[in-house]
Amino acid sequence: MISMLQRSKIVRVVGCFSVVAMLLGGFGPMPASQPAQAAQDEVLIQGFPSVEQWYNLDCEYAAAASVTLYWGNVVSQRDFIREVPSSPNPHLGFRGDINGGFGGINDYGVYAEALAPVLERHGYNAVTFYGGVSRLKSYMAAGDPVVVWITVGKNVERPVYRKSYNGETFKLVPGEHTLVVYGYDDGGVHVMDVGDGGFYYTDWDSFLRRWSYFDQMALAIYP
Repeated sequence: MISMLQRSKIVRVVGCFSVVAMLLGGFGPMPASQPAQAAQDEVLIQGFPSVEQWYNLDCEYAAAASVTLYWGNVVSQRDFIREVPSSPNPHLGFRGDINGGFGGINDYGVYAEALAPVLERHGYNAVTFYGGVSRLKSYMAAGDPVVVWITVGKNVERPVYRKSYNGETFKLVPGEHTLVVYGYDDGGVHVMDVGDGGFYYTDWDSFLRRWSYFDQMALAIYP
């Protein structure tokens, strides 16, 4: 495990401090083990690893696994495949065939809520949140990389489909993908893309537009 003191040493922070008054608006408090942090002008978490997904549609598993690799106690893509249930509702489990073609809504993937129990069984804190740019930044300031759900294609417009299962309605968006955000500045965010294991910089306008298809769904994972 990595102590809070050790975690504070692995983040490079540049710029002045500005307390975010609206940090937790509408989402409840962060867990007691993860105090709120002040927003910074620039944050970059050093040493984040490159990880590639093993199957056509297991980007979510690969992204979560990369964060656990960063912390040093790996929950592998194989662990997620074994422990996450299947479900037509991606909030409850994996939707479709993990080897299916990318970009559709039948063979699709999984959302944050279904990953959290696996991570918690393996000793991690796993916090799902929505609509939280300030909260995303606060996790970066605390040294915590965050898994986010976006669409692929910087300028591609996507339809949104609403489906129901067992009385619960949920969104499906073609081109659904996950990345890990490990830093940001005024211009954009630093991400690791498990599609090819590459490190990229994406401007805020593009990132926010594609993230918003999923109501800015995110998963913070930390010891």
